[in-house]
Amino acid sequence: MKNIKIGKKLVISYVVILLLMMLGTALSIAKLVSFSRQIEAFYDGPFQVKGSANIINSSFERMQKAVYRTIANEDPAIVEEAIENARDSAKVIQKQLPIVREHFTGDPEIINGLEEQLDKLAPMRQEVLTLAS
Repeated sequence: MKNIKIGKKLVISYVVILLLMMLGTALSIAKLVSFSRQIEAFYDGPFQVKGSANIINSSFERMQKAVYRTIANEDPAIVEEAIENARDSAKVIQKQLPIVREHFTGDPEIINGLEEQLDKLAPMRQEVLTLAS
């Protein structure tokens, strides 16, 4: 390296830096493609499950509130509205369950248990709403 002229040393340094920059660019592009796949997998799976789970949770709360309103009120208009709200909430929950089942990446027994509990809850809810009305 001592015997090489300064011009050649600068060219060699420039070529090495240029090669490192091209290698870094190629690696960055490869990482971006990998990151893109990971984001797509997240969006297609856990992101949709989280959204559906939030809808199911809020529908459960709405249903619970509607059942309490049905029990607590004696006004037929309020009772009828509360019964309709409870039924609408149950429909929303039933609509969101297939989305959760399709995209859930965890233990499928959790979804099976939820569906079993919903099946068990439906006749009880209907009985309470019938008695309250």
